[in-house]
Amino acid sequence: MKHSRLKNTVYNYWTLLGNEEIRNNELYVQCECRCGTIKFVNFKSIYKNSSKSCGCYRDTLYKRTQFGKGNTNWKGGKVISTQGYVDIRVDNKYVKEHRYVYEQHYGITLTPNQNIHHINGDRLDNRIENLELWDTSQPKGQRVDDKISFYFELVEKYKDHPQYKHLIKSPTY
Repeated sequence: MKHSRLKNTVYNYWTLLGNEEIRNNELYVQCECRCGTIKFVNFKSIYKNSSKSCGCYRDTLYKRTQFGKGNTNWKGGKVISTQGYVDIRVDNKYVKEHRYVYEQHYGITLTPNQNIHHINGDRLDNRIENLELWDTSQPKGQRVDDKISFYFELVEKYKDHPQYKHLIKSPTY
């Protein structure tokens, strides 16, 4: 190796191993990256600092600066949606905070026809005492038979809900 004095020299993530070869009139040296990858790298790109690693440096830098606290737009995992609700990051996706708080507090999973209403009208106030469950399902007809059937469906649906089961007595009908 012409540059034997460079053997074991460290440039960024690269450690020069000593083997070299000429490709297209350019000097390539065998290097080991900090992550363990061994490959021939253009010496000029190492020396001029344009090759810092096998790619693991870039991946580490990207993960550190693009996601979570490293991102300049990071707001602690909370954002305000265009509808004015707080969205929070749960399991790598954003969900409505008021729905999440309600589900966690009562240990239930809300269905699509169940809404969580903010009692004081403030969509940013997601304290459990400010949240109440609303049901948007309704009978398709307006006949008394339909309304009574719908009532019993609601009783069956909410009989085990921790907030409402005390209101629903055992059916004696």
